[in-house]
Amino acid sequence: MDGGTTWTPVGLGAGSGAVLALRAGTDSVSVVIGTGDDCEPTVRTSVDDGRSWKDGAAGAAGAGVGPDGLILSTGTVDSPCADPIEAYEGEFTTAVVCADEVRWRSGDGDWVGVPLVGARSLADDGDSYLVARVGAAACAGAEIRSLPAVGVTPATKSTVVGCAADADPDGGLAVARVGGAVWLWSGGAAFVSRDGGASW
Repeated sequence: MDGGTTWTPVGLGAGSGAVLALRAGTDSVSVVIGTGDDCEPTVRTSVDDGRSWKDGAAGAAGAGVGPDGLILSTGTVDSPCADPIEAYEGEFTTAVVCADEVRWRSGDGDWVGVPLVGARSLADDGDSYLVARVGAAACAGAEIRSLPAVGVTPATKSTVVGCAADADPDGGLAVARVGGAVWLWSGGAAFVSRDGGASW
C-alpha cells in the first residue's frame, strides 16, 4: 500500500474472464467479471487484498458495460447508446460515457445527452463528475473536465480542470477519485493528481 508506486498481480478465482467493473474501498475491493462461455457478469469481493474472493453483493463493484448492456445494481439494462465506453451508477444518478457525449439520468428517468467530444472515462466528484477526454486543442494527453451531476440538460456545460499531458490519447483511459486524489490509468501507466486533477 504505497500509493500506486508498486503493483502486485492477483488472480480473480476460477472461471474468471474480462474485468467489467472494479471498485476499491478501505476494507475491500470488488469486481464484476465475465464468467463462463457466455461471459455472465458475476460480482466477486476480496477483503484480503485479492488473496481470496467470495461472491459479492449486486452493485458492490459499481456499474459496468457487459455484452448485453449496462450492468447496474438492479441488473442489466439496455444502453442509451450503441457502443458505451463506461458506466457509473451513484445513489441517485447513472451516467454513461458514449462516443462524443455523456448520457445521464436521475433514478430510472429518461436519459439526457450532453455533448462532450472525446469523452473516455468519468469519476464521481460529489455533485459533479470528473471526465477524462482526448482530442482537446490545448491538451495533447488527457484533458480533465468537471461536469455537473445534478439537474443535467443537453445544454449543461463542462469546465476544464487540468491536463495530464503525458497520458496516451490513443490508448485506453480510466479516471477515478479517492478523497482528494485523482487517479488516471493510461495504457501501461498510472498518473496521480493530489489537487483534484489540476496537475499530474
